[in-house]
Amino acid sequence: MLLKDNRNVMNGSLADLQQARRLDDGNGVLLLRRDGRAYVVRDAGLLSRFEQVFAETTRLGEEQGRLGERQGKLGERQGEIGERMGEIGARIGELAARQAELALAARSQENKALMREQIETARREAEKVRAEMDRPAMREEMRELARRQAELGRQQAELGRQQAEASVRAQREAEQLIQRAIHDGTAQPFEG
Repeated sequence: MLLKDNRNVMNGSLADLQQARRLDDGNGVLLLRRDGRAYVVRDAGLLSRFEQVFAETTRLGEEQGRLGERQGKLGERQGEIGERMGEIGARIGELAARQAELALAARSQENKALMREQIETARREAEKVRAEMDRPAMREEMRELARRQAELGRQQAELGRQQAEASVRAQREAEQLIQRAIHDGTAQPFEG
């Protein structure tokens, strides 16, 4: 558990984080546990080295966060278009019901010419609404949004792969630093 400059790199429990906060004198602290013993490191040089070890994973995590935000915005736009298409679909349903009502009314009406005109007007309106749903621009925007989402997904996957590799490297380097710190006494045992 590395706590420095209001940031932490954590591989521990919430209790460890709380303990590290209590131990921090404002200059940063590394709390670690090995073989049932707790150690604290306050050496500024070693703390900086730990930060460097985890800098790449932190950077990659932040980059993944930014990509996630972009994916979220694209998803919102896709949702807006989907909502609009749903509204159009509902309107088409309403118009179809109106056409059916008018057709039934035309059978019993004396003024069939007027009813046919109303039916034709409802049919044209339904066609206009259907045409809006089939608008090439709307379909093209959906395709473009899907393409961009797929590209961001590929980027996320690549960042995930890079982060996994960086994490393995960071863990290996951190373990070496910890072993050295315990061996040379930079890591001080404490009861906690």
